[in-house]
Amino acid sequence: MSPSRRIAAFVLLILASPVRADDVNVSPVTVDFGRVKIGTTSTVRVTFTNLTASQLQIGGGGGLVAPFSSNAGTCSGGIVPASSTCYFNYSFRPTDNSGALFEDATSVGISGGTSPESVPLSFRGRGMGNLVDVAFAGVDFGDWFVGEQASVRLRIVNTHGAAVHFSGGGFNTSNGFGGFNCGVDPLPSGPVCDFSYTFQPPAIGFRENSTSLGVTTADSPSSTSPSRSMSRAWASPPCRSWASRRSRSTLAT
Repeated sequence: MSPSRRIAAFVLLILASPVRADDVNVSPVTVDFGRVKIGTTSTVRVTFTNLTASQLQIGGGGGLVAPFSSNAGTCSGGIVPASSTCYFNYSFRPTDNSGALFEDATSVGISGGTSPESVPLSFRGRGMGNLVDVAFAGVDFGDWFVGEQASVRLRIVNTHGAAVHFSGGGFNTSNGFGGFNCGVDPLPSGPVCDFSYTFQPPAIGFRENSTSLGVTTADSPSSTSPSRSMSRAWASPPCRSWASRRSRSTLAT
């Protein structure tokens, strides 16, 4: 094993190591949820094992802020009988898919044994993915005569485990462009819908426009990126005219 690999294995061992005190064994004390799809929840159990011949009292362990949460699990009574085990549940439900690192920490107080103890717990994770899948990232209308209308469909599939809501997606200034939603809101989990976008060049010349489509659930707002639309038109030969529109559509959720 190379030195770099030996170091990586050592770091992983440290992160996964439990805390073993005189009275209790706690595992894990450092939780890395890794990359979790936005709108979904990843849950890890932190287990407390009583190493004594008498019951222990457990308190604290909460106070985390979103996107982290906790509940007392099987330790809800605050008592761990002699030679028994209970666990807390800790969850991570990201609402941001930028890949930013989220971190939080808490501590659990343990008493009733040899001496009172406080066990620190730390958590981290990142959000990734989208609430929906978009059929394509770019559209090119090609060449069209002035006054004629071209249209494309932007197919969206709800890959989230719950219904999603849409917002935006239209144009503040038409400039020859139009947008129409799929008419289904909220969109249930699994089904697809088509957003329609049109371009009808009003005159010869280069044009561009932009829009953005927001996708949210009740508890998982999603960031959006603008959908960029560009067009140009010209006349050749004389007495004939056409327009060309190139559109790029990006949806980041």
